[in-house]
Amino acid sequence: MFEAECRFCGTPAGGINGYFDCPCCGKYVIPEDSIFIDAEPGFVEIKHLLSGYIREMNDYSEIPTVSKTNYISLLKHSIVPTTVLQKIDKLIQLVYRQTKALFQTIPIPLQPSVAYCLNQEEFLAVLRAAEELGYLAPHEEAMVIKSPINRHLTIKGLQRAEELRSANPTSKQCFVAMWFDDSMLQGFEGFIAPAIEETGYEAFIIPMKEHNDDITDHIIAEIRRSKFIIADFTGHRGGVYFEAGFAYGLGLPVIWSCREDWFNPVKDSSRRIHFDIDHYNFIVWKDGEDLKEKLRNRIRATII
Repeated sequence: MFEAECRFCGTPAGGINGYFDCPCCGKYVIPEDSIFIDAEPGFVEIKHLLSGYIREMNDYSEIPTVSKTNYISLLKHSIVPTTVLQKIDKLIQLVYRQTKALFQTIPIPLQPSVAYCLNQEEFLAVLRAAEELGYLAPHEEAMVIKSPINRHLTIKGLQRAEELRSANPTSKQCFVAMWFDDSMLQGFEGFIAPAIEETGYEAFIIPMKEHNDDITDHIIAEIRRSKFIIADFTGHRGGVYFEAGFAYGLGLPVIWSCREDWFNPVKDSSRRIHFDIDHYNFIVWKDGEDLKEKLRNRIRATII
């Protein structure tokens, strides 16, 4: 059987009907019209980042589709590191996701993609840096570097991993929980998303993401990857309450908002915001421009 090479690292990886299963990068799909994506201008310079993206998405039980039309936008995803120090954090997070006990030894594959590295040389440099910073330690003195590399998180490393998990300090994503009514979706495009983007962040709502699995898993995964969440309670959708509560439980900042006719209605008391959350500092808005201005000011004042 013919076995195509991985488009990101060159390892034999299947490639049947566009489905690749690379032992280095992981599982991914390339549409038929993008099968020669590796010939795209500038692809060679960024393919290691896409390799890392695929591997991390697999860790979240997702098989990404990479095409000629979306590969550049994938690099803007909040999980893709943009600095060398963030690559060190990625290595720490990889070990942390597998750690179930204090000082548990975790086998780290000797593969650059686990830390979004350009090559093995950079990966070993990232590994040494994580050790020198006191985040990782060998189970025993290892004189020879071989795959897998056995390391465990130190107390300092565990603390760093917990910080990254709870605060998402490098994320640029804002998850927007809202009613998917036509008028609200127009409000998202015209006012909510621009307010977020004007303050330097990226707006995300779950309908923007294609998927084949349980939607709740995707919601949870995207909230975990976000720096903060905007929860708009116009329409009092149960999903918004769930998503805001989940983000709040993770320690993520939540910006609460609601259109005034749903927050404190004059005629229909069933529209009133639930008493469990009405004491939070809500943005109560009249129209799209009002919401955009208030959101922009709140983000600048409260999100670092």
